[in-house]
Amino acid sequence: MIDLFFVIFSFVISSYITHFPDQERIISGIFFLSFSSLTISYFMDLRRHLWRVTSLYNIIDILKYSFAVSIVYCSWYALSGNSWEGLFKFIFIFTLLTFVLLNFPRILARMVYEQSRFLHQGKKTKVILIGAGKGGELFLRETRKRNSNLYQIEGILDDDPDLWGKEIFGFKVYGPIKDLGKFTSYGDIDMVAIAIPSLSQEKLVDITKMAGELNLHVKILPSFDKLLTNNNVYPEDILVEDLLGRNSVNLENKEVISFIRDKVIMITGAGGSIGSEVCRQLIQLQPRQLLIIDHSEYNLYKICWELENTHKFSKFISIIASVADKKAMNSIFASYKPQIVFHAAAYKHVPLLENQIKQAVKNNFLGTKIVAELASLYGVEKFILISTDKAVNPTNVMGTTKRMAEIFCQNLNTNFSTKYLAVRFGNVLESAGSVVPLFKKQLKKGGPLTVTHPEITRFFMSIPEASQLVLQAGAMGEGGEIFVLDMGKPIKISALAERLIILSGKRPYKDIDIVFTGLRPGEKLYEELFYKNEVHLPTRRMKILLAQSKISNCTKFMNYIQILEKHLEQDNNKGILEIILQMVPEAQLTVPPQIF
Repeated sequence: MIDLFFVIFSFVISSYITHFPDQERIISGIFFLSFSSLTISYFMDLRRHLWRVTSLYNIIDILKYSFAVSIVYCSWYALSGNSWEGLFKFIFIFTLLTFVLLNFPRILARMVYEQSRFLHQGKKTKVILIGAGKGGELFLRETRKRNSNLYQIEGILDDDPDLWGKEIFGFKVYGPIKDLGKFTSYGDIDMVAIAIPSLSQEKLVDITKMAGELNLHVKILPSFDKLLTNNNVYPEDILVEDLLGRNSVNLENKEVISFIRDKVIMITGAGGSIGSEVCRQLIQLQPRQLLIIDHSEYNLYKICWELENTHKFSKFISIIASVADKKAMNSIFASYKPQIVFHAAAYKHVPLLENQIKQAVKNNFLGTKIVAELASLYGVEKFILISTDKAVNPTNVMGTTKRMAEIFCQNLNTNFSTKYLAVRFGNVLESAGSVVPLFKKQLKKGGPLTVTHPEITRFFMSIPEASQLVLQAGAMGEGGEIFVLDMGKPIKISALAERLIILSGKRPYKDIDIVFTGLRPGEKLYEELFYKNEVHLPTRRMKILLAQSKISNCTKFMNYIQILEKHLEQDNNKGILEIILQMVPEAQLTVPPQIF
């Protein structure tokens, strides 16, 4: 009814200004206009517009409505045999006046609503924006339009001197990024928002360090593509992966797709960090069926629920079983006839396994032996062992058992049609029980963060990247290879702890302390990816190298296995230790005396 009132009011004012129509026809015009305007409003569904969220699209609808009402009335008037004099002037003034009057209360309602939101939300976050390129421009535009009650942009920093002193949407570019400290000294800043999609890892680390020293929280905008496609302009927390400079790997290649498509794939340890991500990657490649195996009921439940409910994938069989249970594994192979096996099942916690030598050998080595032998018995095409950098010159039980698994698979490859290969890589970020989740828990408690040694380093890779490269290696393997993933440069754990503290908006050693606790049993200062006698060669896939070396004496190694199995039956931990040191002569173990 408010719209109808403004339409009639516009009609009367326009008639007075243009002297159109004749005075005696104004009353009949009001009746016709009332009917026609309500009818047009109904068909244009103007009632659906919420005034408090009026947008440009709504304003355009009002313009169309105003013009339509004007044309319908004038057409009726002209077809009634009346004079056309002043008609076009009337159309212009009536349309314009109707458009203005109808939009006025809508825009006013929007302004009142936005102001009430601001008063309700309280203080805005004061932001200094890093980057005045396309991403920064889009963020500024959307901030003015949608996020004006969340962020107050105090200024922009960019390394392009041509932009210094200029304004973008009313926000000034003050100078280079290195002036962050100088700029923040002029006033209170709550957050640094980075809007440079192509920013290098080194530069990102530098900015987070500067912000950390200034006690500022740092966030980063989504990539420019995401800004356009996902309509998400909110800054996001910087992830540890962002500071490592690891780029994602594209799985969209014919070799990987043909390797997996329409095949039955077995994944052992499918509930673990790598095993579960391998499952997520596999479902994109159209397998016929996944055999998802894990001895942990809860971990198996989690990945099965995710596949079925989040990814809408149902072509899988979930089985609770231990790879060390030969009877159970034989039944699985006999029932489902897998064509590809990804063997990710393993115990991995180094200090814990130092006291559990028997269980480590049974699960990590004999479990591999059982699954690998069944693979050849049931005609599996490829068997891919997930190995670790701890298998190189091992100083712990875990690494030694994984090296034994590598050697065993290489020996099997020389005697059977199944192609056996191993993929060796370092630590993966955010895996269960690893250092990053531990640091995050300690941060939540206010610290301190515990690091075993100031100089300890590790190789790091994200779980998705490692899993994608495992699939790439599996696809191109011809059998007998040990593939090594390019892990980049090793990273100091203390530096990683410092970066996590900075990302939380705190200052290392000031707000949150880092405590050094000493190396744990079996722990090395640094990890290696290759043995000295291994030649590392490039492959046709980026980030995947080949470790080429002589294969161990097969007969001798198999004889050691028979002795090892006897010691396991007799619970002879001393005998187990002695034989695994013969199987892996490079191993240097210091096993606690309590296991004997």
